[in-house]
Amino acid sequence: MDSNTLRLPSLAEFLEHGLVPAKDSDVDCSICLESCALNDPGSVSTVVCAHQFHRECLLLLFDSGHLNRASCPNCRTILFEAKGTKSREQAAGSRTMFERLLLSDYESWLEDMEESDFMFRQHESELDQVDEILDEDSLIDELVFTLMTTENAEMRRQANQGTTSSSSLWVRTIRRSSTPSIRSELPIEYGSPVSDYLPDWSDDEDS
Repeated sequence: MDSNTLRLPSLAEFLEHGLVPAKDSDVDCSICLESCALNDPGSVSTVVCAHQFHRECLLLLFDSGHLNRASCPNCRTILFEAKGTKSREQAAGSRTMFERLLLSDYESWLEDMEESDFMFRQHESELDQVDEILDEDSLIDELVFTLMTTENAEMRRQANQGTTSSSSLWVRTIRRSSTPSIRSELPIEYGSPVSDYLPDWSDDEDS
């Protein structure tokens, strides 16, 4: 075996030399998600990567049939030699290849997301246009109603004087509109309290 190749310890060697008492407080064991208390004999830290766990949690992991049972749960560093495990150098090479595969998948995912976002924005624009069309009549109705109520006094005065303001002509044009949604929302639909304040257009429409 190449002397430069790092030999993985056996499980017994790792348990004897690869674990030290936990040195940091307020660190959670990533296996059980419970806190690793400082100076607790049951809380240990790995020598290789310095991640903290409960010793019992590690033993349960090591004794399981989990694929990564010989690896650190946090960083996947190989801790000891188990059946089918490789040296740390081989494992490092495998992780590098795995990272490249992940990067390739991530780039493909980004492309898919960009395409999906583009399609969503197209549909969003179409939906906005539909929304504007649907709201157009109600906006016109509201504008007509506001114009009628705010300029009622002026319209009455000019009607009595026999003159017609541009705003009155515009309101009458809208009043005669063939758009059902607009006509249905004009003064008659607003009820008698508003209609009482509106000028009588019947003579003008007949003429």
